[in-house]
Amino acid sequence: MGVPLAYSNEKRRTKPLSCLSWMLISVLFLLALCILFVPRYFNSSNTEEKKHAVANLFLRRCANAIERFRVDVGRYPNEDEGLSSLVAAPAAISSRWRGPYLDELPRDPWSGCYSYRTSHNDGRISIVSYGEDGVPSADDLKFFGPSP
Repeated sequence: MGVPLAYSNEKRRTKPLSCLSWMLISVLFLLALCILFVPRYFNSSNTEEKKHAVANLFLRRCANAIERFRVDVGRYPNEDEGLSSLVAAPAAISSRWRGPYLDELPRDPWSGCYSYRTSHNDGRISIVSYGEDGVPSADDLKFFGPSP
């Protein structure tokens, strides 16, 4: 008989990795990637950029609604009517009002209200979000519409 395998000079053959082993390695690799890259995605500066993007999106959406209001009514809302005239018809113009132009008036991403103004000089409209600090300042997000 031959020499037992333990004492032979033949190389031992290793078993290939099983499917379960490959899945475990893959999960560990994905977990390592998540640990490295997910915190970068959720950092505070990125969140602030997202809030600005949401506020700017609403400003454009509101500007489109105001333009549809102007087409139907023949003028922009005045300051007394404000943005609420995009949701419910003001009594003075209810026959020409074809809204609602917006489903609701959401608050800005910092839980503040959007401000609507008309310029007394040229009648130009503006919609403003006062941002995180909630007071008029240089970092406010603004939309200026065309002069009527």
